[in-house]
Amino acid sequence: VLIIGGGIVGILCAYKLKNADVDCLLAEAGEICCGITKNTTAKITLGHGLIYDKMIRRFGEDKARLYAEAQTLAIEEYARLCNHIDCDHVTKDNYVYSLNDRKKIEKEVAALNRIGVCAEFSNAGELPINVAGAVRVKNQVQFHPLKFLYAIAQDLPIYEHTKVVELMPG
Repeated sequence: VLIIGGGIVGILCAYKLKNADVDCLLAEAGEICCGITKNTTAKITLGHGLIYDKMIRRFGEDKARLYAEAQTLAIEEYARLCNHIDCDHVTKDNYVYSLNDRKKIEKEVAALNRIGVCAEFSNAGELPINVAGAVRVKNQVQFHPLKFLYAIAQDLPIYEHTKVVELMPG
């Protein structure tokens, strides 16, 4: 298996494939972790903006619940992977806020609670800015992605400065 791209997704794919005894290699045009991965927020959470109220309206509660469950499983998998890696993995509350629209926050809190996620409205006094309100979800995670990736990439077949320009049969 050829994995193109040496960010967190590519490295995790290579790691999982190698540990499943799949022959693979990762090709990165530049250097690994030098794009979006090095500038990430470093949070692992089910809150990716104010999405759940919109998701329920567009796709229904079941699909929104499945999405939240998938995010929760990812948080648990990262915890398992980080268990023996010194990567500053800590449990923290997650806040998704609005600077000026309290109603959006209230709708998002209600949507999350409808699909089984324990969310609450917060004035977010912990944040360094003034907000109209925030959705607070406990037991989310923050870590140092570069420390994490350095540890799991140690024995992976990674080719940096290797730009893939064409794939051909055979």
